[in-house]
Amino acid sequence: MQLALLAILQSVFISTCQAGTFVAEKSQNKTLVLVDTWATLETHSIFFDHIRQMGSGNHTLEFKLLTGHESGKVDIQKFNKYFYDNVILMAPTAKSFGIDLAVKDILEFVDFHHNLMVFLNNESR
Repeated sequence: MQLALLAILQSVFISTCQAGTFVAEKSQNKTLVLVDTWATLETHSIFFDHIRQMGSGNHTLEFKLLTGHESGKVDIQKFNKYFYDNVILMAPTAKSFGIDLAVKDILEFVDFHHNLMVFLNNESR
């Protein structure tokens, strides 16, 4: 009995350790980068190049500008199918994410085991 219980605990521990990767291995990872100004692409170009090279260069970056207008279209999912594996939010001055992206959408994105990286600036108002 104790041996069987030990075997079950060991298999749970091993499967938990194996599932603990940051980015799941797959042929292509797609990342959405939300910026508040196109200048961010130039000022952070080394960072973006590094991300593209992660995982043997199988990372695709898609950039979208957050204008703060309700007409701004930012779709991260449709019919519970997410278009991206990761979202990088580099828009500290944006007042809104647009009509199609709410804080609730971002939280659900993370709840569905996707990655979110947020850049902040304490001087933005």
